[in-house]
Amino acid sequence: MIFVQSILISYSKAVRYPDYADERKNRRFYPVFCDMPDKDAEALVDTVKEFQTPAGFFGAGRSTKTYGSEIFGNKDWYNLPADNVVKVVRQDDGYKLIYRSYDKNICTLRKNEYARIMYNYRYVERETGRWTYNVCIMNYLNADREKFREKIFYRKTPDYEFKDMQYMHYC
Repeated sequence: MIFVQSILISYSKAVRYPDYADERKNRRFYPVFCDMPDKDAEALVDTVKEFQTPAGFFGAGRSTKTYGSEIFGNKDWYNLPADNVVKVVRQDDGYKLIYRSYDKNICTLRKNEYARIMYNYRYVERETGRWTYNVCIMNYLNADREKFREKIFYRKTPDYEFKDMQYMHYC
């Protein structure tokens, strides 16, 4: 089973300074609040969205869903709605994470392996021209269903960690 946590932190120009960036760096994972996944669950996807202002962080949305094998459909891959950068391919020995833009393999998660992918991007609102900056943190864990717990992503050091989109482009 693959456990996925997608964290999206949006912020404006007012909080682009180092003190605020340090606060964003400390948010790499969150507890997952849901019941034990069903026996036939193939994926658990936890999506967290926050907005950072000078006053602090504010929740913009959160959802946790479990999926059976239908999540991979006929093509054996899954695009997380909150993340168009990585696709997940189910394989006999684990799950392959693929950098979608260049169809390049990032890593293959074998049993009990954990990966974290982090990247930044900005979005410009067409109507107002206002810039919104975003930090996206994707946590992936290949583990048995019985390993599920609220703090499943709290392991401090992932087996694979990618902080540079340029590396993923050339890997």
